[in-house]
Amino acid sequence: MLADDADHDRTRLLHTHRTSLMSVSGTHYRPVWMDGSLVRMIDQRWLPHRFTVVDLPTVAVMCAAIRDVRDLRERRGVASVP
Repeated sequence: MLADDADHDRTRLLHTHRTSLMSVSGTHYRPVWMDGSLVRMIDQRWLPHRFTVVDLPTVAVMCAAIRDVRDLRERRGVASVP
């Protein structure tokens, strides 16, 4: 798969996936969204104590962020989505 194809698939996935919105100080956020060519995600490791958004500039960074959240959920005993 070419890099352009991967970017297109990632963008299509993020735009077509139906998610609930989270409201923070009157602003609505999706858990993961596109901001221009950058993928941004709510850093769930800090919820509910702090609202933080992380930038995911590469697929490798995105995978690491997802893995970190999954590991944290397992340590807390919360079921994660496979």
